[in-house]
Amino acid sequence: MRRSVYTLFHLGATMGITRVKSIPIDKLVQDESGPTIVKLMMVSNDIRANDVLLHNIIEQQENKLDPKFIGTKLYLIRLAWSHLYEGLDIVEEIPKYSLLLSTLKRSHPTTQDSYEFVSRYTKGGADRRRMEDLVGKLRSNLTFHYSQSGKVIRKAVEFRRTNQNKPFGTIELGDTFDKWYYKIADELLDNIVVRQFWEIGNEEDTKNAAKERQELLQLILGRFLAFSNQFIWKYFQM
Repeated sequence: MRRSVYTLFHLGATMGITRVKSIPIDKLVQDESGPTIVKLMMVSNDIRANDVLLHNIIEQQENKLDPKFIGTKLYLIRLAWSHLYEGLDIVEEIPKYSLLLSTLKRSHPTTQDSYEFVSRYTKGGADRRRMEDLVGKLRSNLTFHYSQSGKVIRKAVEFRRTNQNKPFGTIELGDTFDKWYYKIADELLDNIVVRQFWEIGNEEDTKNAAKERQELLQLILGRFLAFSNQFIWKYFQM
């Protein structure tokens, strides 16, 4: 059974040392920058929860080739990338507020470096087009919204029917909700992401080309979290 070419990742080990800090909640309303910090905390929590769930599912799954498992895994990956895309919008707010700029200036050089790195993928950044190509359409058509996906679905069906000579797909019914599964939908989704959104054609080594894109997104996601977590911590030391 063919595995998807945009493969799994998780952010790292699930065990480690933690520190708990009591924070003055009034600081979040002392000026207009407070909601930006809260939004950074929210998206960081969402990405962390997504990663923990993905890691646990992978650890518990015995049959790694089960199509239902693969479909669930790919959904969580799309979700993480889409949260990253939204998180970059929050990074764009930082220059608007003097307190946040002051926090950034007093942050560790590695935090500042991560900020500069992820800023390249925000609106107006040098690599924004790359982010739009890799995640923008995926986020808008296949993760948070489905209303604009009709055209790409039709193209995926036509490709499967003509180029791959696969006129049939499968759906799976069961006596409980968790046993229902539409494999054909995940197969079409894979085609949409890899061939249409990422524009990986037949002439390329599809697996390696998709792996390169996935590894870049993993890097951006890791640097985003490295920045946001250290930046938030520093904010409450100011």
